[in-house]
Amino acid sequence: MNNNINIDNNLVNLKDILDNKKVIVPIIQRGYAQGRTDAEATDIRDKFLDSIIKYLFNENDNNDFILDIIYGVNDDNIFYPIDGQQRLTTLFLFHWYIYDHLKADRTFLSNFSYETRITSTDFLSLLNSDKINIDFDKDIISNQIISNISFLNYYRKDPTVKGILLVLDEIHKKIKSYIKAVNNKEDILKRLDNIKFFKLDIKGDYDDLYIKMNSRGKQLTDFEIFKSKLEKFLDENVQGFDKKIDVDWTNFIWDFIKDKKSDNEGGKLDDLFMKLFLFIFEMLYYSQIEIVEDTRKLQIEKSNLKLFELFFSHIGDKEKKEYINKLIENENYKITTSNENINFIINIFDILSLLGKDNLNELFNIIFYHNNESKNDEDKYNKICTFDNNLNVFNNNDDNLFEFTTTTAINTNRKRILIFSVFKILNYEYLKNKENIKDIDNIKNIYLNKLRLIRNLLYNTNNLSNNNIYYQMKLIDRIINENEITVMEDQLSGQEKKIEKTLFTNDLVKSEKNKLTILENTDENTRKRIYACENNVFLQGNIDFILDYLVSSECNDNVVYIINNIFIKVGFNNKDGSYLIHRAMLSFICKQQIIDWRTIYTSKMYKDYNIWNNKENNNDKEGFINFIKSISSKINNDNIEESTKESIKKSCENIIEHFEEKKDENDFRYLLIKDAKDGNGNRTNLFRLTESGTIYNTILKFKTNYNVKDTTLNTNIFSLFYNFKKTHKEFELFYHNKSDNVEVEKNRVLIYSYSNNNEEILYCYSWVTLAKEIEIENEKVLVGFTTNGYCLECGLRKKIPYRDENRTENILTKIEEKKINFEGYERWTNNIHWDYHWYYYKYFNTCDNISLLDNEYKILKPVIDAFLQNK
Repeated sequence: MNNNINIDNNLVNLKDILDNKKVIVPIIQRGYAQGRTDAEATDIRDKFLDSIIKYLFNENDNNDFILDIIYGVNDDNIFYPIDGQQRLTTLFLFHWYIYDHLKADRTFLSNFSYETRITSTDFLSLLNSDKINIDFDKDIISNQIISNISFLNYYRKDPTVKGILLVLDEIHKKIKSYIKAVNNKEDILKRLDNIKFFKLDIKGDYDDLYIKMNSRGKQLTDFEIFKSKLEKFLDENVQGFDKKIDVDWTNFIWDFIKDKKSDNEGGKLDDLFMKLFLFIFEMLYYSQIEIVEDTRKLQIEKSNLKLFELFFSHIGDKEKKEYINKLIENENYKITTSNENINFIINIFDILSLLGKDNLNELFNIIFYHNNESKNDEDKYNKICTFDNNLNVFNNNDDNLFEFTTTTAINTNRKRILIFSVFKILNYEYLKNKENIKDIDNIKNIYLNKLRLIRNLLYNTNNLSNNNIYYQMKLIDRIINENEITVMEDQLSGQEKKIEKTLFTNDLVKSEKNKLTILENTDENTRKRIYACENNVFLQGNIDFILDYLVSSECNDNVVYIINNIFIKVGFNNKDGSYLIHRAMLSFICKQQIIDWRTIYTSKMYKDYNIWNNKENNNDKEGFINFIKSISSKINNDNIEESTKESIKKSCENIIEHFEEKKDENDFRYLLIKDAKDGNGNRTNLFRLTESGTIYNTILKFKTNYNVKDTTLNTNIFSLFYNFKKTHKEFELFYHNKSDNVEVEKNRVLIYSYSNNNEEILYCYSWVTLAKEIEIENEKVLVGFTTNGYCLECGLRKKIPYRDENRTENILTKIEEKKINFEGYERWTNNIHWDYHWYYYKYFNTCDNISLLDNEYKILKPVIDAFLQNK
């Protein structure tokens, strides 16, 4: 406390202040907390009301009744309380009740008001007017206020208004019998004046002071603090903003929680508001920040920079706040000064409020469905599937309410971009004609194909991150506002209109442009077949390999059932463990003379553009189409689901039985297709889909304790290791992060038993070392060869990796004492880089033939002999 302040000189009552200036509870403050219904608030309120009543009607107590200290900021003729709002409001209500009951002049009370919501301001203005006439003989007075023609329904949703009505009823209940017994109204009014408090004026911004100083009562929510700052910022820019946020937008949000039982309706309301603001602000920011070689270039109107700085300061995003501050301080930063972002935010909230919960729910439901949701078979023909992403964040019967994120980053960005695209569409239509915004059927008809195109682009593009949303949104804006075929043509033309860095490859854009042209010129049945196949949870919009057949005269609607039964996310629905579909499909694309294993591994198998668009692969593509045709011809339309499954099974068995392409006992692909069993006769985990539904590692991906992503070797390295091990039986297989768990080690090796003999073939994985174990300085060292993708590394490596340069140097010294010639090998002592696994190392960007291992073995064998001879 400032020693220069004279407490006695600052002792005042409420009428003293209100006769001379206004008392306004600022935006930053909470609502009227003493009017809450929870146990804590009820207890505080009862004790406070009882203490005032006890004083008011105790004629023997002639002392002043002191209500402690009230802090506040004086601004011209207005006092903004920082601490004491609750006591002042309750004291105001006592004055209002008693003055009105005694028919005394209460004009001075009109100087008391709230800024927290416009509904609070309007309600207090109504309360202080002559429009309210109370019959104090009735038990409840709040009903008389509510029934007044001027009391609009939206007041009921304002927690401050609800609190004031509750406290007025409590005051009435507690003192109506006392006040009837008052003989001289001047006595009771005088005693009201004797209720006083110490008023301390503080200099500064009341928002900042409140946040720093107020430690009483329930803390403000994030939204309440943000709202007060936002209202102050927009006060001069947006006419009627306070009414929008306190009335129209609050009504919109309120509809999502009014039917749900909640002990904290106000907190839920604020939480939903904040989620929506957070989503819009972040998407606007990321869609306007361009990353050029790790340098950010923010394409935001200069007049809006402070708006974004305000937001990111509030949520504590220091990096974005500091970056925007630099732009604000940079006088050379020249960007058009418009209010586009502010207008967009206002428009979106206005649009959402106009549409309301039910229309928004319907809008998303008639356009989108997600795979786990739809029970209606027709959805796949008429809507857009978003697979595992539920875009309908406006369904308040769902845990997805206002939830704009998912469990994975890439799916979060897909979901957020698609929802934001819908917001962009709504804003675009709103600007054209506000009256038509509720015609959601019309919006679907105009934008379904555009949103389907956006979905396909997003779900067939990896590495979507916040840093490149800028490029995606630039293209999406054009798709929304222009003819989508023209936009795709511009992307392929390489002309000025092409938007670079979208991550959408030319193959993908070309494919989508081709489909758009077909959809524009074909019949309704063909369009539906294309939509349905695109909506397959596994294919996710990528249907190039079957598109020609879908538009041919030979195709019928059975193809949809076939595709949906072949391409099912969880292991192609492999219930019997035979993996028939996987093996049959491999026969179309695993032809060694056309593509090697690397191509299969790095592509989304069966739907990769390069595989099917390669002219040399036409036979493979034709084989697959014939496979579809053969299934279709066997389907019984009276029992289409079951007959489709049975037809697929028989067709797959036939393909596998007759597959003889490049028969090679050393070729694992042949073995997989014909048999696909391990040494124990199991197929478990031989084929496994990733979570996203693609088959990057469909074949031979094993789950280990280390969750290491195994990269399969190609046939050359397989043969190399197999043949070398036949003649050098002392060599063993060791593994990166080798475990003492023998079962884990065995699971890292596939063993195939040939029917014509008992010989075993070991099929290995990347980061597997074929080596002899020796001991140097009490340390296990592996001497031999390591696979690294599709190349070979040779030398001496540590069995257990560590980063200890002194220890490494001791081992290297011991090796060199043996005078071993490591011609062509590099000596490694750097333990910081990836090479901390090695002592001596040689790299080959090839794996041509067995002579490669034989040559290196001549250099490495002396190492083995030198250290084993001491045993």
